[in-house]
Amino acid sequence: YHSYYLATATMGAKNALTLHLPQSKHVFQVGADFIPARVSSSGTAVSQNLAFVGFGIVDKARGHVDYKDGDLRGSIAVMLNHEPGEGNPKSPFDGLVASEASTPWRKVLDAQRAGALAVVFVNDIHNHGGVENFADVAASTWPKEKRRLETYTLKDWLDGIRIPVVSVSTPTARTILGLSDAEFDKLIASSESPTFRRIELEKSLEITASVNRGSLRDRNVIAAIPGTDPKLKDEWIVVSSHID
Repeated sequence: YHSYYLATATMGAKNALTLHLPQSKHVFQVGADFIPARVSSSGTAVSQNLAFVGFGIVDKARGHVDYKDGDLRGSIAVMLNHEPGEGNPKSPFDGLVASEASTPWRKVLDAQRAGALAVVFVNDIHNHGGVENFADVAASTWPKEKRRLETYTLKDWLDGIRIPVVSVSTPTARTILGLSDAEFDKLIASSESPTFRRIELEKSLEITASVNRGSLRDRNVIAAIPGTDPKLKDEWIVVSSHID
């Protein structure tokens, strides 16, 4: 047997997102405008600088680098969900299957390593017909009733995340970035290009995320059946499966 730990998460009581303006402030509503991400650490981050980093992917092997080490120092990173060329079999990523580079935990760890104080995710609506139902996103992420099959993440991945992470609706993202509908749509579409580079904005944003993490022990079953053919017994056939 191979043992490992899975992480569980429940939403805490204190979650807040506030855009500080010169003469006022815009307080967003949890559940309607934003939610804490399941990969988030609990804590508060405040920055006078936002960095829109496209899809927030750092994948040198595929030639897609949205920012470099140190680029996000002291900033709150705003990034799109998923990956460029989503659904395109000819994508430099994994085409019809999401790549590891597009997973939230990987994006957050990379942003944290580059100096980000927090991460804000927003849907890549240009890849999904321009339609978003954030209420459904919130309800599926943090359901009021217990799931029949719980959602887990590998604990080792989450243990390295030390910054707050939230997901916001598209209107919230436009307000935070101070962009019109047309400007925002043009910005996110430009993120598809491998030559895209981060855009910095002087905006004062405060994020508080509260996520209660737990863990449980699980295990993989590993077995080997020795071969009997004298010529082939040293060759291996690997068969893997999972319960879902």
